Amino acid sequence: MNAFQLRIFGSALLFAGMYGAAEYKKRANFTEVTAYLESIEDTCHLEKIEGTALNRQREITEQAPCHIVEPLAATHPGYIGYTLIKTTYYTVSYQAPDGTWQMGKLPHLSHTDGREMKIGEKTPILMHNTDPKKIRKI
Repeated sequence: MNAFQLRIFGSALLFAGMYGAAEYKKRANFTEVTAYLESIEDTCHLEKIEGTALNRQREITEQAPCHIVEPLAATHPGYIGYTLIKTTYYTVSYQAPDGTWQMGKLPHLSHTDGREMKIGEKTPILMHNTDPKKIRKI
């Protein structure tokens, strides 16, 4: 093997190890539970990135409801050059193994076939084994 092939093989091995560790952590520390979609909330913030790749400065405003941020971005002279970033948060409720009901927020929740979730639908999520408030998408 030459040096180039050795670097490629080493990079692939490193990537496989990192992926395997993440999957192990997910399976060892999280349990699959059924969650019910309670509400959908669109939030927006403004972002401006200046500078070069080595000396980059990033300015971000606080998240707020989109009906407040969108007109501000369009009319306020202080936000010229800012990009509007929209994020949708889904509030879900789920039952922990001890019987208590928990609520949490997840960004970018959708069906496996790409359809958007609707209020009242149920979806599988992962709940942390020791801290039921920690959740993540499958």
